[in-house]
Amino acid sequence: KTARAFPDIREIAALAGLGEELPSHYHISAKTWRDDGRLDGEVTFDYGMTTIGEGSFVFDPATGEALDAPFGNPDWVEEITLVGASKINDAAACREAIAAGIDVLGENRVQELTAKYEQLPADIEWHFIGNLQTNKVKMVVPHATLIHSMANERLFDEVEKCAAKIDKVQDVLIELHVAQEESKSGFTPEEAIELLSDEFIALHPHIRICGVMGMASLTDDEVKIRAEFKAIKTTFERLKDEVFDGCDYFCEVSMGMSGDY
Repeated sequence: KTARAFPDIREIAALAGLGEELPSHYHISAKTWRDDGRLDGEVTFDYGMTTIGEGSFVFDPATGEALDAPFGNPDWVEEITLVGASKINDAAACREAIAAGIDVLGENRVQELTAKYEQLPADIEWHFIGNLQTNKVKMVVPHATLIHSMANERLFDEVEKCAAKIDKVQDVLIELHVAQEESKSGFTPEEAIELLSDEFIALHPHIRICGVMGMASLTDDEVKIRAEFKAIKTTFERLKDEVFDGCDYFCEVSMGMSGDY
């Protein structure tokens, strides 16, 4: 059976409603070869650790066509936010990205964030994605829609103080440390779960914790990378169940960097 022709994955992705861009991973399994020579098959499409489309199809090797694929319309596109890492790029380069459709920009340097905030359109959403020092928080809070790198308790206290001064509820992500590298900052999964008690959250009324952020080890070992990403997602799910049950705003998982995808 394996010697027979098999459907083009791009054709199946299109039938699944995913357009021309393929997800990061896909899996096709053959179920049954029919008497008429056609194949009943199943397929799943994954983005990172999340299944974004699945269904069945019929493949006719005589014509090379995949037929009758009742996948439905996937909603994964609406659930993913693409953050353009505008760090080290000037305002002109950012304008090109905006013209191409990017509406969320991520900065890792406070000075660049404040400068570009004034130069670029007001409807751009700014995320702070770098290590944040407590003495720079007062410059980030007025500009950032989301801070990805809440890596210690002192940062929570400082963001609370600065956000209260301007009567703002600052959206943040708690940074997780799952990589096997000392250079990475953040809380271990157990530390994060222990930290986010009802009392701690009540002490920071001007902070809204919207999810988690984490980076994998700098390695070519994809098995290790996927295991670390899985640990991030698992911690998110535990927090969702144990701490933020019923909180629709706790919905963000920020993982990895451009090269990881």
